[in-house]
Amino acid sequence: MEAVEWYDAEREGLGVQFEEYVTSTLDRIRENPSLFPVHHQGARRALVDTFPYGVLFVESAGEVLVVAFLHLHRDPNIWKSRQR
Repeated sequence: MEAVEWYDAEREGLGVQFEEYVTSTLDRIRENPSLFPVHHQGARRALVDTFPYGVLFVESAGEVLVVAFLHLHRDPNIWKSRQR
């Protein structure tokens, strides 16, 4: 993942920490997707702790589909074209 490499270049070990937080966020989504607020047109958003990233996802037929993983300081509308 490009972001992991970028964070490691900023400070050794930071990329690993970023990856752990992303994994933790995905685990929380898997365990209880309804815990996260609806953000836009039924898509929910989970924030990655400590880092400016979010995971946008939808629930469908008992499954969770990640629509976007994005940096929150960039164009917030870029993911909307990906949503079904």
